[in-house]
Amino acid sequence: MSSEPLQISVDQLRHAFDVALRHIEASVGHTVSLKEDCFWSVPGDELYNVHTEPQALAIGQPFGFMATP
Repeated sequence: MSSEPLQISVDQLRHAFDVALRHIEASVGHTVSLKEDCFWSVPGDELYNVHTEPQALAIGQPFGFMATP
């Protein structure tokens, strides 16, 4: 495994998100319904350690980080 971080250009990310969003829009339309509004959140220091089960899980919400309009 390389110790160098993976690098991807913003243009490549923009294209990937655009492809994904176009697929979602074609599949379900302009509005996405979420059946659940909570998810397990893994702390950053445990996020990519695939050899150890996370110990400090938290509960997150999809729009919990956004300010209400």
